[in-house]
Amino acid sequence: RELFDNAGLKPNDISTLEDLTKIPTTSKKVLLEESNNIQSKHVEEKLYYSETSGSTGKPLIFYRNQDWDAWHNASVMRGLSWFDIKPWDRNGYLWGYNLSTTQAFKTKILDYLQNRFRLFSYSDNEIELFCKQLENTKYINGYSSMIYELAKYVNRHEELKRKINIGFIKGTSEKIYDSYQTEAKQAFGKKIVSEYGAAEAGIIAFECPHENMHINMETVIVEEINGQILVTNLVSTSFPIIRYELGDYIKLDKQSTCACGRK
Repeated sequence: RELFDNAGLKPNDISTLEDLTKIPTTSKKVLLEESNNIQSKHVEEKLYYSETSGSTGKPLIFYRNQDWDAWHNASVMRGLSWFDIKPWDRNGYLWGYNLSTTQAFKTKILDYLQNRFRLFSYSDNEIELFCKQLENTKYINGYSSMIYELAKYVNRHEELKRKINIGFIKGTSEKIYDSYQTEAKQAFGKKIVSEYGAAEAGIIAFECPHENMHINMETVIVEEINGQILVTNLVSTSFPIIRYELGDYIKLDKQSTCACGRK
């Protein structure tokens, strides 16, 4: 509301897709500083606790409305389905979590219900235990850099590599460098597939088996302004994300159609 007032805008001024450019952009700094004001207290849906990793500093805590949460999960599952991954398949998760007793307990319950186990500590013992569980696991997913570190460890321990037989690797939240792919292919025999998004913005794009990125058009509008990405989430009514500055670059080709049949 403050952004609209400062820009001299009223809701009725936004009636076409082109009018979106009238709205000022929102930075991560603003989300952190104004999170309590941005978070809607009047959404007639169940709300789900969510937070960013805090990798760039202070974590952002917010609540997803039920429709947003459902769309998020469906978007992830659709991307995984392109690689014949089912929601119930056992998976290894390379991701951190809130260290408070209550949130850590909730995380463990959620992991159990999703048939997943996670690596959080990088001690040799924890990595060894994680790798042993990969003997009967369909896929691994998580931070790209964590997958890279795991792959390097496996490549240094040939006895671990012989027992691992996973069918899919999904990297998210960070860039996937060529060096990451080299280590992953050597360790697991698979490349890292990219899921592009952010906790606060939702799933933005997913890589298909033909190695092309497909924007999640049902839930986001993506703008490319001077090489930078702005994302508007269409389902985040509890915590509106409008023209959010991700600070990343992605080449948008709106005319091409992938060999998989998707634009």
